[in-house]
Amino acid sequence: MRIAWDLPDIYIKDAILPSLKAFFPSVLDAVIKKGGHEVIFIDGLDQIEGDQNGKRDLTFLPLNPPKGIVFVLGTRPDDTLKPLKALKPSVEYELPDLSRQDFDLILAHRNVQLDKRLADRLHLTLHNALYLDLAARELIDANESDLVTLLQKISDDPDNIFTFSIERLKQHGVLWDTVIYPLLGVLLCAREPLAARTLGDILKLEIYKIRDGLAFLGGLVAVDGQQ
Repeated sequence: MRIAWDLPDIYIKDAILPSLKAFFPSVLDAVIKKGGHEVIFIDGLDQIEGDQNGKRDLTFLPLNPPKGIVFVLGTRPDDTLKPLKALKPSVEYELPDLSRQDFDLILAHRNVQLDKRLADRLHLTLHNALYLDLAARELIDANESDLVTLLQKISDDPDNIFTFSIERLKQHGVLWDTVIYPLLGVLLCAREPLAARTLGDILKLEIYKIRDGLAFLGGLVAVDGQQ
């Protein structure tokens, strides 16, 4: 946005969070004064770390954005929604379940060939985009027996898709014991994004082992903008 509207570097010169928050309204005003309109996308608000009381600081978001400025905010439907309801005007949009056609696109992206009846059954059982993508990842190298096992497990409880993934990871023996299992433990305790090098420092493991472990975790983890 700075480059698009030829804004001075002073707005981002100081990377300290309080300074950035203080300058943000000035940035928006500067864009408006230049006759500009801007749509600002911010995803993962629910991942902002809470304070000692567990509250996330969302005060950087203006209660009444200037005319011509629109915020598109992404978050899970949890306690993060409460302070967002104070923003005016605001419209809440709940993402729908993934369509059957979109699931076909996921399967094609993962190079998974699946019988239509089985694909229908998977889609009907899982719905959730995360679960469906994770299922597609699990099916990349799966045989018919694996597919039957997967369908049996998720028929009772869709959350069992994660159990299926964990059971697959345990088959890697030494890598599971020394890298993958400790990685999962650190990430579950941290509950926030951690760089591969940081994970290596915590676990006292070489960076290549950390990257190998993360690669095996596949859909159980995601890479954010800071890697």
